[in-house]
Amino acid sequence: MKKIILFLFLLQFNTTHLYALTADKYIAKFLQTLKIDEVIADLDLLEGIFKTNTLKFRGAAKDNFFTKHAESVVAIYTDDGMGSGAIINKEGLIVTNYHVTGDNEKVRVVFKPKNGVKATPTSIHEADVISIDPTRDLALVKPLFPPKNFKPISFPKNFKFNDSLVSEEAHCIGHPDGYTWTYTKGVISQIRPFNQWSYYTEKLNTDYESLTDEELDREFKKSITHIADVIQIDCEINPGNSGGPLMNQDGELIGINSFSDQGTYYFAVALNEVQKFIDGEIKEPISSFKKYQLTKDPRKIDEGDENNDGIIDWERWDMTGDLSVDTIKVNEDNDMATGFEQGFDFFLIDKDGNGDIDILYFQEDNARFFKFDIDQDGIFDVLRIDRDGDGTIDQTDIL
Repeated sequence: MKKIILFLFLLQFNTTHLYALTADKYIAKFLQTLKIDEVIADLDLLEGIFKTNTLKFRGAAKDNFFTKHAESVVAIYTDDGMGSGAIINKEGLIVTNYHVTGDNEKVRVVFKPKNGVKATPTSIHEADVISIDPTRDLALVKPLFPPKNFKPISFPKNFKFNDSLVSEEAHCIGHPDGYTWTYTKGVISQIRPFNQWSYYTEKLNTDYESLTDEELDREFKKSITHIADVIQIDCEINPGNSGGPLMNQDGELIGINSFSDQGTYYFAVALNEVQKFIDGEIKEPISSFKKYQLTKDPRKIDEGDENNDGIIDWERWDMTGDLSVDTIKVNEDNDMATGFEQGFDFFLIDKDGNGDIDILYFQEDNARFFKFDIDQDGIFDVLRIDRDGDGTIDQTDIL
């Protein structure tokens, strides 16, 4: 079958002009340098796309969510596998996952053929990987010569990464396990600020106990640890979905589908992280998950200036070295002059790392105040006061 397809591919050279073609030194050189193995590999790729892209609609040609937005999704191929990507502008720039492109400088991109139309060799586009952010697990890909007709995905005008997203519709298009341009629908289950996830080497996953300290160090260095705001969804994400768009009910990009937790929970890197990356911000890399686990060094994860006045309003910290936010420092009165430690007015502390605030810590003059939410119902139960700031609690009140 492959030989027949290859023969038809070469038959594009008109046989009536065979003599002229063979006499032309440029055409002759092309035929001599034609890499048959690469052509066959591309034909295999296209044949696979055709097998899973033959959906035809009956009746009137009425648009649905898939037909409106599937053309904004591409398939990305490397020597190591395949993934998905979202076209984000009229130049054909594509955003995907870093773990899809890896450290490849070039990848192959296939734009969606029309339903029922066989993909041709011109569907395959060589593309450069022009930017990567391993910490956020994001990459930008630029096709060298994108096709004339494609549809960039839309961006929402006012995206906010907060609880208002929860219970909203979630739409995904990607290529799970090679089943190209597959559509799934669900809901947004939760948002997860500063979520940490890792891709460990096969040796760490299977032979951890048998590795020496030197071998462990080497495998941890090869492993990748990510931190980003993510959106938890109930749409299944399987290998091949990675890098595809998470869309809202209007077909607008709100995240990049990235990973699952034991095949039960599914997550996308949130649009606010994607937008920062597109704008050129690269998040500081995590050099080694093991290093931070062992040293327990406090680490500032993020900060914010809510009113753009040049004064930091809050900082989020990992105080225990487990790569999760457990302390939020807040400058409530915006003067950076009162309170303690660089002028912050109070700390919100999640001592057990479950996402709920357990302790509110603030200071007035020399006195320090600690409020505790014992049963984690959102209401503080106990107030403890260190009146002179010497580290000794002078008063405890039940609230």
